[in-house]
Amino acid sequence: MRKSGRIRAGRANRAASLQEFQQALSKRIGAAATVVQKDLRLGIRVGSQDWLLALPDAGEVIPVPAITPVPRTKPWMLGLANVRGRLHAVTDLAAFFGEGPTPVDPRSRLLLVGQRHGSNAAILVDRVLGLKSVAELSPLPSDEGGWVVKEYSDAQGQHWRELALSRLLSADAFCAAAA
Repeated sequence: MRKSGRIRAGRANRAASLQEFQQALSKRIGAAATVVQKDLRLGIRVGSQDWLLALPDAGEVIPVPAITPVPRTKPWMLGLANVRGRLHAVTDLAAFFGEGPTPVDPRSRLLLVGQRHGSNAAILVDRVLGLKSVAELSPLPSDEGGWVVKEYSDAQGQHWRELALSRLLSADAFCAAAA
């Protein structure tokens, strides 16, 4: 009887230690993931420019679905896309920036960016360029106004602008899509 009580107590202590270890490990992994995510940005091509989006702002990236035009809107407001039963207002970001319409081809993507900001906004981009580490980029002097958070240059001399998505989505010019 005494021996089985000690065995049970030993198992309980090991289980508690294992649980504490797992919780501590989970916290460390979560903290490391947060640090890594703060450094990473999603690279996108919009017209002739390369942009960076903070990962939480990047939302979901999908192939371009059917887009239903909305009459009497500005040329950069492409229309509405039904994505899994939710309508998203689709903006051609290059056209909005004054570069002309984005040709839709197999590399084009739709970024569902508005959900985090309380809207069903989606932006059409020429293509997704992958993840970029800000630590590997050199900051450039910039006005950091409008829709630009910061500007960078990479090792190949490519110019990158970080998009201030929340400012873009709340800007009067962006919200006024009626022609």
